[in-house]
Amino acid sequence: MPDRPPEVVEERRNAVQSEIDRLQQELDDARLEGYRSGFADGKSATENALRQELEVVAGRLAQSISLLAEMKPRIRREAEKELLELCFAVARRVVHRELTLDPDCVMGLLQAGLAKVSRTDLQAVHLHPQFVGRVTAELESLGVTNVEVVPDNTLALGDMLYQTSRGTLDAKLETHFSEIVYGLADHI
Repeated sequence: MPDRPPEVVEERRNAVQSEIDRLQQELDDARLEGYRSGFADGKSATENALRQELEVVAGRLAQSISLLAEMKPRIRREAEKELLELCFAVARRVVHRELTLDPDCVMGLLQAGLAKVSRTDLQAVHLHPQFVGRVTAELESLGVTNVEVVPDNTLALGDMLYQTSRGTLDAKLETHFSEIVYGLADHI
């Protein structure tokens, strides 16, 4: 191989180095483009996967909201019923306590019952033995003398049964409470 002049060798070396640099640049550009393309593809795939997952979660959330919306009226009705039961349990205790502490309050119950029956038809008043004396005295003070006052140990404090020629009027406290609950239940 003949010796080439140094300028030609240098020129040839520069040309080869230029080609290597160009190829290196193309390789770097191809790597960068591959990285960018892979990153974009990965980002797109991740976004699609997240979007699908979000749609699933959103669907479940919508279903849960729908179920809650359907449950709301039922829960409200149950809560109202329980609150009503609690109120009447408290009312029963208050009335029982009042009857225990102030036996004269049975006179209000007597008056309420007498307002519902004809005094001429009234034959007997059945009540707890504790109130026989007070009720007898009250009936006499009202001029109702032909009525028998019957002590009944099966009746609770404040309970009364009015026996008339037409039948019996149940004036038990529990009956009053039941009527109130029944009336309120129609409005709930």
